[in-house]
Order: sequence, then structure tokens, then C-alpha cells
Amino acid sequence: MRKFLPAVLMFLVSFTPAFGKEKKCTTDLKRPVPQEARDYAKLINANDSDIPCLSCHFAGNIIDGKEVKDIGVLTHPTGKKLKCITCHDVNSKNRYFLKKEDPELCLDCHKDKAVVFKGSHGKLGRKCSGCHSVHNAQGGYLSKVVYGEISPMEPPVDGFCLACHDPEGMAEHKVLQSIYNEHPLGVKNPTTRLPGKRISCVTCHDPHTYKGELLRIPVKKNSELCLACHSDKNLKGSPHNLSNDKGACLACHTPHNPEYKVLWSKKPGKGKTINEKMCSSCHNTAACSKKLQTTVDSKLPLINQMTGHPAKNGESGIVDCVTCHDPHNGK
Repeated sequence: MRKFLPAVLMFLVSFTPAFGKEKKCTTDLKRPVPQEARDYAKLINANDSDIPCLSCHFAGNIIDGKEVKDIGVLTHPTGKKLKCITCHDVNSKNRYFLKKEDPELCLDCHKDKAVVFKGSHGKLGRKCSGCHSVHNAQGGYLSKVVYGEISPMEPPVDGFCLACHDPEGMAEHKVLQSIYNEHPLGVKNPTTRLPGKRISCVTCHDPHTYKGELLRIPVKKNSELCLACHSDKNLKGSPHNLSNDKGACLACHTPHNPEYKVLWSKKPGKGKTINEKMCSSCHNTAACSKKLQTTVDSKLPLINQMTGHPAKNGESGIVDCVTCHDPHNGK
């Protein structure tokens, strides 16, 4: 099982030369600020008001033979309203000089994330630092750990999710392990109803909620989440509108761990082509649609056997069920 990195590394950690008996910062801040500190501040987009702190806590700084801990390259941003001293107080008795403990400190700003503690993600010690590192993060979204084999074409947040949702991760009971492709990631997001310019795990899932499958939009009955992107696949009025608790789309397709190509959720039936195998999952002598058996013989568009869709210019294809039929058409 993957091991998480140590607890969040906060800057302004205690070191004897900088603090007196009353734990007040006694470093001479009137001295010229090292250029390395200013360069480091630019690198991490730090606020000018953070320079006094960074005058000690910059990468590679050594005081009395001891290297001072910096806050890393991936760190919680500061700005006009947020500063180092927003969260830290050098007179605090906290180990990391925090004004409040985790998660109370985080929730002062991120109140909308409090619902996470009602769900499975909130059971990791009831601390935001179970998943996030405020400083010295390993990836986007201040991720505490990232999946080492993520494709560079995929959004960084997917590596954050897959660090746990992996056969060797903490969420090994919910992993992506089909031999067929999952819902694609990294492709352009066609809707403004869901976040992100490109499709990622958090486009459909909200890791801070606790409701059904952590979905941003429900799929029950009308498959509203799926139709946010695939509006042209609405099955309303179609005999394939097999609406159930999971929604009509999920009667045939699943975004994760499909049984066959094209996110097919059923065991493929007999056939020579991709759509013959999918259609015969139902349209066979033993299934619910046995009366709709037919042979395929047409000179209409050929079907790409990788995508299941009509072949585009330059693609190879063969005659298939959807040469004549559109399974998403209600007419």
C-alpha cells in the first residue's frame, strides 16, 4: 500500500537561533533581504508582505549550520488579502505556529468544503491534511501525494485521485481496472455546467461532497450528468430509454470498469463486429429483444471498429449494426 508523505510541512517552523525565550521572532529583519529570498518569492508568487518571513525561509538558506525549512515550490498561494501571518503567529503555542488547528483553520476560508467530513473522504482523520499539503505539495490542488504513472496528457488532478484509487492505494476497493478504456480524460470539456477546460476526475466528481458517488449532477432516472456533455444522445422517446435508478445511459454504458469497448456495461454477446457484440447483449434469442434479430447487409456508412461510430475520412471500417441503426435516435 502506498505510504503518504509526512504531515503537512509548515514554514515558520521552530528553530532555536530565530526565537527567544518567549518564542518571538528575534531575527534581525532590518538586514538586507537576500536576493535568493526575493527570487524565491517570485518563483512561488508570494506577496511582498511575506518577504520578512521568506528572508529566512527561502530554499537553501542555512543559519548556524542548520538548513531552514522552506515552503516548497507548490504551496498555498498568498495575495492581497492572504499573507503568511493570516494562518501563522510566531507567538502561537502550536508546533507549526498555526493560529488554529486543522481543519478549523482551513474552514475559516473554505467553509463550502466542510461537508466533506460527512462522507468517505472525511474519514481520513478528520483533517484536510489527510489529502492536502499546504506547503511542499506534490502536485496540483496542493495534493499530498500523486500517482506516479499518470499520463502527461491528463490533468494533474487525476494523478491526485489515482494515488488512492489504485490497486495499491488506500481506495483499492474502488479502482479502475478494466482491460477496456475508461471514460476519456484530458479531452476538451464541451459544457460550462461542469468545471474545467478539459475532462478530469473532478469534472464529474466533487471530492468534497458526500452524496451518491460524489457526483456533481445526479444521474438517477434522467441521466442529467451524462447529458450535460452528450446532449445529442438523449434517449427520450426511444425504445432504448431503459430508465432506472442509475439513469437511462447507465443501462448500457458505464464510465468506469466497462465490460467492453465504448464504455459498454453489459457482457458482450455473439457477433463479428463491435456493435454486433453490443447489440446482441440484448438482441438475441435468449434476451429481452429476441424479436428484433436481423442480419446486417448494407452499403451504408462503414463503422470504425475501435470507436463503434461511423468511420471518418481516412479511417477504416466495416458494415455493422449502426450502419443502418442509431441506438440513440427516438424516431
